[in-house]
Amino acid sequence: MGWMQTLAETYDKCKSEVGKINYNDKGQLVVLLPIAHSINNAELEIMLDEKSNIIDVRKLGKEEQQTIMPVTEDSQARSSGVAPMPLYDNITYIAGDFKKFSDDVKKNERYSSYIAELKKWAEDPKSHKDIKVVYAYLKKGTLINDLMTKKVFDNVEDIINMQGMIRFKVKYNNNDLVIPPFENKEVFNNYIEYFNRIISNGKIDIDYISGKEDYIAQKLPSKIRNTADNARLISSNDIQGYTYRGRFLTADEVTTLSFELSQKAHNSLRWLIQKQGYRNGSEVIVVFGVESETKIRNPLIEDFILPLNEEIDTNEKYAKCINESIKGFYPLNKTDREKVVVIAVDTSDGASQGRLAITYYNEFSKSEFRDNIEKWYNEFAWILRFKDEYFKGTPNIKDIVNVAYGVQGSEKYLSVTNDSFFKKTIDRLLPCIVQHKRIPKDIVISAVEKLNNPLSTDDNLFDIKLRVTCALIRKYYIDYKKEVIEMALDKEKTDRSYLFGRLLALTDDIESYAIYKEGSARETNAKRYWSMFKRKPASTYELLREKIQSYLNKLHGGITNKYETEVLQIMEMLSESNSFNNNQLNEQYILGYYLQMDELKNNRKKNNEMEESENE
Repeated sequence: MGWMQTLAETYDKCKSEVGKINYNDKGQLVVLLPIAHSINNAELEIMLDEKSNIIDVRKLGKEEQQTIMPVTEDSQARSSGVAPMPLYDNITYIAGDFKKFSDDVKKNERYSSYIAELKKWAEDPKSHKDIKVVYAYLKKGTLINDLMTKKVFDNVEDIINMQGMIRFKVKYNNNDLVIPPFENKEVFNNYIEYFNRIISNGKIDIDYISGKEDYIAQKLPSKIRNTADNARLISSNDIQGYTYRGRFLTADEVTTLSFELSQKAHNSLRWLIQKQGYRNGSEVIVVFGVESETKIRNPLIEDFILPLNEEIDTNEKYAKCINESIKGFYPLNKTDREKVVVIAVDTSDGASQGRLAITYYNEFSKSEFRDNIEKWYNEFAWILRFKDEYFKGTPNIKDIVNVAYGVQGSEKYLSVTNDSFFKKTIDRLLPCIVQHKRIPKDIVISAVEKLNNPLSTDDNLFDIKLRVTCALIRKYYIDYKKEVIEMALDKEKTDRSYLFGRLLALTDDIESYAIYKEGSARETNAKRYWSMFKRKPASTYELLREKIQSYLNKLHGGITNKYETEVLQIMEMLSESNSFNNNQLNEQYILGYYLQMDELKNNRKKNNEMEESENE
């Protein structure tokens, strides 16, 4: 099924949500719009009494400006010319006395067109009473003069230069409760019924999506990603343009879409973006269910972490924990054939004008989607740190991109300076998450190369880079070599690079401890010679060994003996395979380094806890 049909189907299954006013955690309006309605920003709100007199005028704060407004095909797509909105509009359209204060001939023409259209709706036998009140006021043509009287603005120039729209409320004498037209389902439905009667005389043709005859949309909506978004998913130039000239005589020969179906599809997409979209720069990625429960956890947003404890100390036990948690994240109903959709939209240059593209679209059964997410969390897991807490979990997708390609600037975090490149890398990772595609090799290679210079970032960022890179390497080995790497030190592992990584960790740790004891804050030689160690491990290790010998002589004998014992065991394993040489190391040295350091840290923590317990 195509994306437009899927979105229209979602609208039909969520009809109970149409017109319901909600707000997201950022205070933005979230609503499944009725057909022939849009969301625009209003700058001013005017309250009228039932006799069409102004009671109150107030400027709207930024957080309350978003307003549901009825639209026509022309007004929802207007960029130039005269195309009045059916009810709310800006001062140039709704002020009958605008021309008294302006010499702009084009703007002075707008009121007559606006009031003529509003008159048709207000005088319709089925028109809502609020519309009649608003029309009765605006036809007086005294709006600017009334606003000056109310002294909401300092001068008339501020009024006629006002850019935002003006909305209305009506207060009836016998009812203290005011339900504004922009939140009133009765008004929404009244306009839809009126609009359908108007367009019933329009062009009827075959809708290419449903295959049914219906009124065909001539202009399709914008404002899909936000209220300032003027890009459209479907559009065509006029006969002077290059969209279809030379191939077709008219745009209708390319495709025809019914007004109702296109409205449903676009309104569904807007709603889903507002409600649960993941914003990747100008791109928006939405994960949703087509059934009545559209809210599906987006794996790009959700972090999946489990506290470290002895019960999940192996990959197998961790996988079982993930499986149980995933069942709660993505529960299955009686049938596993429920559909989950992933859709992403963006413009080619990230602008708010032009053509929106579907940058990604895929449909899954709910069980398939859940299985793929489970594999992602399981195969991309590593030991992560947040402040002083440690977890087993999957790195955030933004951290993956920043670790692979980011740099540390003046701030204390990694960032990719090219926004377009960052966005495209997220797009490349998306199929790895939702389709279980293999991780791109170049992302892994870049992250590994970024570790070659530990001194390019501070210790905290190096730790983040190290952990995320280990997760990338682990995923790489699962995808390309069918090898599952344990997240705990494997002292039986004989891989040469892994063993050299362990040696580097032991050297780094013993020097760090010695530096700490002497009260210094300089970097270890292991970090300084990191790149050389990767290229020439044997000779570089001997150099590092020589540099730390003086520290070994000063340290407590127990510490030195533990270090020497570990080193001896590793050297014996390297000697058995004649692997102690200067051949360049592969990426497994990073795993060996990290896991050896992790075990040293854990052993030190256990020893401290034992000492504290004995002292008590």
